Amino acid sequence: MSLHRLTLLVLLAGLLLPALPSAAQDNPLPRFEPGPCPVDFPAQLTVDCGTLTVPEVHASPDGPTIQIAVAIIRAITATPRPDPLIFLSGGPGSNTLDSFASGLGRLESLLTTRDVILIDQRGMGYSRPALQCTEMTAVTQAGVRLPYGPEAIAQSAEAIAACSARLQAEGVDLAAFNTVESAADVADLVRALGLAQANLYGGSYGTTLALSVMRDHPEVLRSVILDTVTPTDVDLSAAWGANAERALNLVFDQCATDAVCNSVFPNLKEVFFEVVARFDAEPLILQVTHPDTGEPVEFRANGSDLIAGVITMLYHPDQIPMVPAAIYSVYLGQTDVLAPAAAASLHEGSTNGAFVAFRCHDDTLATAPEVVEAAIAAIDPRLQTFSTARYDDELARCAAWDAAAPAKPFELEPVTSTIPTLLLSGELDPVTPPAWGEQAARTIAPSYHYVFPGIGHGGNAFSTDCGANITRQFLRDPQQAPDTSCLAQLKPVTFIVPQ
Repeated sequence: MSLHRLTLLVLLAGLLLPALPSAAQDNPLPRFEPGPCPVDFPAQLTVDCGTLTVPEVHASPDGPTIQIAVAIIRAITATPRPDPLIFLSGGPGSNTLDSFASGLGRLESLLTTRDVILIDQRGMGYSRPALQCTEMTAVTQAGVRLPYGPEAIAQSAEAIAACSARLQAEGVDLAAFNTVESAADVADLVRALGLAQANLYGGSYGTTLALSVMRDHPEVLRSVILDTVTPTDVDLSAAWGANAERALNLVFDQCATDAVCNSVFPNLKEVFFEVVARFDAEPLILQVTHPDTGEPVEFRANGSDLIAGVITMLYHPDQIPMVPAAIYSVYLGQTDVLAPAAAASLHEGSTNGAFVAFRCHDDTLATAPEVVEAAIAAIDPRLQTFSTARYDDELARCAAWDAAAPAKPFELEPVTSTIPTLLLSGELDPVTPPAWGEQAARTIAPSYHYVFPGIGHGGNAFSTDCGANITRQFLRDPQQAPDTSCLAQLKPVTFIVPQ
């Protein structure tokens, strides 16, 4: 080979070698790519959808990637604020885009100043891969729904084990679906959209995710709203029974001190537990129509199912006033009133495998069984069977979900931050009590914590005009405590009684 030709080849190689990484640079991570919306949003909204591509494991940026489904609801003003609000749903496992397909409700009022961004968190909804377990869906769509207890727990665990094996065979790294990785996704979204900063709204589990973003990626945040607060340093598995007991007792006590409610529904607490004991002795059987399949289902319910049903009512502000009447109706033998709630409980509105993955990592496997057992022993004995079954269900699910691992110690520490934060709690919340909002606020400055009377585990920021007004004020100026005088105008629960 001539010297001239060798020199030419060396020069060409020098030109080509730097170009080799450019192919990868054409598709950098994180990467947002516009695309069609997977759901139909109301016509009055201007929505841009797409997918965010991120590493499956952020510590391995050259490894497999996953896609996060994103919907950007555009502000109605021609000059929107440069810092949108990113909405983080709870669950874990909520399908956010589906949840808002019919409209944004009071959240729409924020569109007067800024965009609102909805995401299906990793492993959920329209994100890919989605940890949707068809094996678990088959159980919920079966012709017979078993009472809450050992047989139902074993049935569910078997389905989860099959799902876990299938997903891993499809190449899904189950260990990558946890809150730390999801928090990095949120930060990646801010960067991929070219934003300097964004505001976060987190509800329920979404507050844990938002706190994790505050801890790991504070630079991308202007402000944070934590609604129904689950701090990173609480023991959710151990506290669940006591939190439910607190909320139930509040409802019973408020009815007892309400002259009208007490006259129509006397001794509500004792009546409630009498019905629980009755159902434990002889499970109730209801014939219902499955809301997803339209097929008939024999719904069998024991005392634990009744407790779970009343607790679920405390999630919804519009159902709380009906709790005493519902309990007394069942007590008087009018069990058909339970059929709509029983049928609704069969609806699968979230990504079931994601719930298992995140709960096992963040909560169940991060606590010692003896701590949970001691906590259950300290609550009303009449709630202990239900609480024990619930924890047994958690343990069985996590044992079946192969590759489940507990959170690392730093994930369970309180989050200390200087990012302005609004914390909102519901007085009657059976899952995330107001004390948890106060606890999270202690290590955040500036922070503003408010409790809404008569509200349970609902969206305090948007379930009332007062909450929506406080939220708008905070987003306008997060450094300034909002005017909360409207809270004094909110009334305690007015229980519904027969006319």
